[in-house]
Amino acid sequence: MKKVLIPFLVAGMLCTTSCTELFEPSVDYGDQTYINDYSALVSVINDLNKSISERFEALNKLLDKNLADIKLSVDENTGAIKILGENVENGLSSINKTLFDGFSALSTQIDETGKQIVYAINENGELLRLEIDETGKLISAQIEKSATKLVETINSLTATLSEKFDALTIITKAGFAEVSVKIDDLDKTLDAQLTNVNTNLGTLNTTMFDGFKALNTTLDANGNKIVTAMNENGELLRLEIDETGKLISAEIKKTADALVAVINSQTATISEKFDALTAMINTGFANVTTQIGKVGDQLHLDIQGVNESLGALNTTMTNGFTTLGTKIDANGNTIATAINEQGEKLELVIDNNGKVISAEIKDFKDAYNTAEAAELAKMAEIIGAVNDLTAANNTNSANLLAKLEQLLTDKGIYYDENNAEQMYMTPENFAAIQDAGVNSNVYKLYADQLNVLSVTFTSKQVVDATGSTHEHAVFTPNTAADAAPVLVASRAEIVDGIANGKKVVKVVKTAVNRNYTVTITTGCNYRSMFAMRLTDANGTKDVTFTPTLSHSFELIVYNASTSVIKNGINAIVYCCETGTNNTYSLVDPK
Repeated sequence: MKKVLIPFLVAGMLCTTSCTELFEPSVDYGDQTYINDYSALVSVINDLNKSISERFEALNKLLDKNLADIKLSVDENTGAIKILGENVENGLSSINKTLFDGFSALSTQIDETGKQIVYAINENGELLRLEIDETGKLISAQIEKSATKLVETINSLTATLSEKFDALTIITKAGFAEVSVKIDDLDKTLDAQLTNVNTNLGTLNTTMFDGFKALNTTLDANGNKIVTAMNENGELLRLEIDETGKLISAEIKKTADALVAVINSQTATISEKFDALTAMINTGFANVTTQIGKVGDQLHLDIQGVNESLGALNTTMTNGFTTLGTKIDANGNTIATAINEQGEKLELVIDNNGKVISAEIKDFKDAYNTAEAAELAKMAEIIGAVNDLTAANNTNSANLLAKLEQLLTDKGIYYDENNAEQMYMTPENFAAIQDAGVNSNVYKLYADQLNVLSVTFTSKQVVDATGSTHEHAVFTPNTAADAAPVLVASRAEIVDGIANGKKVVKVVKTAVNRNYTVTITTGCNYRSMFAMRLTDANGTKDVTFTPTLSHSFELIVYNASTSVIKNGINAIVYCCETGTNNTYSLVDPK
């Protein structure tokens, strides 16, 4: 009988063990299996010598077994992750909450089950994905080694544009891919190109950029370009782009409803209101027309065609603006300038039918332009006084108004509509721009409007003392060694048709120094160079050296001490027969 009972006893013991494991199962972690021992996971979480990925993997094991209860909040302004509460099962040590230190939330999305999906990144570029329920309880936390879920969102046919751009921003900030954005001009379609895409991502669909046109471009304090773009659905996209064209972030900000809210706001600035109105014009949400009168007339804008769903627009922002003057741009549009009693200057671009294309408050927020605004405010007072003369309608008042209009529209900045590489300005204006510094808004404003100066390079190869020439000298620009282009000015002089007879300087954008390497092509019998004669902004100079087959040198395109701008450069290289030192006196080429 005993021999019969023993198997049943063993079976009973096995059953008891199995029941125990249903409540406390084994845990696989790393290359080990822990039986009834979760303390090892807590140890990994708290071990600062473990990688951040290992520590979060261990935390996920505890969360999955409901052995830890952690509540989180994410600061909407800073993205900082805060731990509101933390509990673990009896017998387990406390979790070191510094695990979350240094992570800043990039975005928060709500999935179809109501959970918050939060992506955060630390200064090491490690991407953390959190799942949080509606009570703030942490469901899972893991370091993302790939961007598969984010790519799914970008390529999804059901995700919103906001979700797609949030996912793209996360991918770029985490270094999984780079996006370069090119904008040729305002009101032009954005051209987005993916570069350096992690091979594990597969193909990214960039059609989310389709239909967006740039409305406005500014520079932030870090020198990054902030671009506002809008599509035909009235969705506004805010792009942050570095100086190389690389996308830093992309975010859907608001729709046309939000633009109306800005226009009707009691707290928005006059500049913000006109920016919103221009955005509505550019996307067809409103038609704005105006008739510009003579200097001193009150400005009136007629706003029509507003989408009914947007409600009424408060147009009192145009009240109090007085016409200063007009000019015609290269496209035949009228550029009208008006000012109010606060010295705020409004610039309107108007087509031949009287339709307003854009309306912008010109405030560059620097010392020079603040002074200019104050001067214009003073002129506005003068206009008020002259209005009485206007009513008189006599020759004297008409002449006075004509002269006043000329003075008021003369800001000391004169564009050359036939040459995008140069402009003119008074010496005082150029000095103020230089004083503001190359990183200031006003400096960048004018620098961005100029193309880099084109330089014409001519050269000759002299081969003997009589001035005989060959055509084998090759001058190769070494642009990588050139300094960055800056604004430079010529001497002040009177230029016909510019500045009402005042002295002005010509301003161009160019690299101060340009570097070249000269070589003589293979096959020429006169490859040994021993001298050069250079003509640049410093004048003409002769340089001699030991005969060589290749020579690098630097030309000064602009010289500040003499205020010379020279875009026609000439170089003569003097050569003797290859392998000899048969030098001779430097002569002019035949």
